[in-house]
Amino acid sequence: MSASEIVAVLISYPIKLKIKRRNAYFLFVCMIAVSSLLSSFTTLDEECKQVGNSCFSKYIYRVSIMIIRFSITLIGSILINYTLEVYPSDVRRAGFSLCLGLSAIGSTLMPWLVRSFIYIDLSAFISFSIFSIVTLYFVLLLG
Repeated sequence: MSASEIVAVLISYPIKLKIKRRNAYFLFVCMIAVSSLLSSFTTLDEECKQVGNSCFSKYIYRVSIMIIRFSITLIGSILINYTLEVYPSDVRRAGFSLCLGLSAIGSTLMPWLVRSFIYIDLSAFISFSIFSIVTLYFVLLLG
């Protein structure tokens, strides 16, 4: 677990108390979308990819990845807290089983999708951007 994920877990409860669930989801999914778009359009030169060399695009790339990990962990922590408070055990059990099943399908298909984007000379972060924008649409549909 990285430092950004530890901070995200620690501040998830105060954020849950201060911001409504829908607004928190919207804010952090927006952060994921912007960071993944920024990462997908950031190009690293061959000189910049070498170990020991530092350049501005490498820092942008690393910071955007940390923001993505932070936001994903924060959304997960808020979602688990909300689910434990609101739903009865049977509904939680069915929901978590469905999530685990769908995540297994997603983790199976994602390497293929990323490889397809790399094959057509696009950044792998484009898929993250697309899924973030779709998620933003569904968050807006929340009541």
